[in-house]
This record gives sequence, C-alpha cells and structure tokens, in this order.
Amino acid sequence: MNQVRYSMARQKMMLLLMMAGMLTLIVTTADASESLIKFHRSVTHKAVSPPAKNVIHFARNWRALSVSAKAILQQYAHYYLDRKAAGVHMSIELDGYTDKTGPRAYNLALSARMSSEARDYLESNGVSQRDIVVIGNGEENPLCRGNSRHCLDQNRRVEITLQRTNQ
Repeated sequence: MNQVRYSMARQKMMLLLMMAGMLTLIVTTADASESLIKFHRSVTHKAVSPPAKNVIHFARNWRALSVSAKAILQQYAHYYLDRKAAGVHMSIELDGYTDKTGPRAYNLALSARMSSEARDYLESNGVSQRDIVVIGNGEENPLCRGNSRHCLDQNRRVEITLQRTNQ
C-alpha cells in the first residue's frame, strides 16, 4: 500500500514538473516572440531623419504658406511624430523675422503672425500645440543687410529649432 502511495505521489510530482516545464516553455516562447517582434520592428522601421532645412521664407504681402514652406513643415511634423512614437519628447521653436520695411511695431506683430501661421500648419499635421513655441522678433537679426529685393526676401523668414525635452 505504501508503495502504491509512493508511486502515485511520484506520478503527481512528475506531472507537476512536466506542467511546470511546459509553462516555462510557453513563457519562454512568448518572451522570444515578443523579442522577435521588437527586433523585426527595429529592423523594418526606417528611421526618419530630421529635416535638412530649418528656415521657411515668406513672400512680401504673403497670404498663405508657400508650397515649399508646407513641405518643410510637413517634414518637421513627420519627424516630431516619429520621435514621439519612439518615446522621445520634442519641442519646436518657431522664430519669426521680417525685413526692415514698415514700422517696427508692425514688423514685430507680422513676425509673430508668420510664426503663428507655421504653428497652425504644424498643428494641422499632428504636432501638439503645447510642444510649439512661437516667437516674433520683428526685423532683428537680419540675414542680409542690403536693400535689394533678394536681401529683403531672405530676411522674411521663420527659423525652426527642434529641441529634445524631458517631458
């Protein structure tokens, strides 16, 4: 009788060990699958590079963003969203500048409107408003000091700066 009990206890122990081994195999397989999925994502996900251009220009008496300005802002929005998906928090600073024609107060307000136009476009492409800083600088920091049309065109701009934040 003791031998039968011993045999049954041994069988139960063997069954429990076998079940524990199967459970370990299942957990290990699930961990390996998750690792494989993460590896596959890292290999197949093409990293998005930050945009090469960090300035958009505005025409004199502009009414809307130019096609080239929209393309640059879309690149920034795409990069921002890609970084956000990867867990990296970014902020985008938009510094607006004008040429020297017109009163100083008008130019200061105009540069803020230019930056705000860029902000609105970024927001419409998925960038969070809280991650965008808008600054109007008026006619400060000209890129070109002459009076030629080319110089004036170069100074009407919004400079875009990306910064990693701790969030």
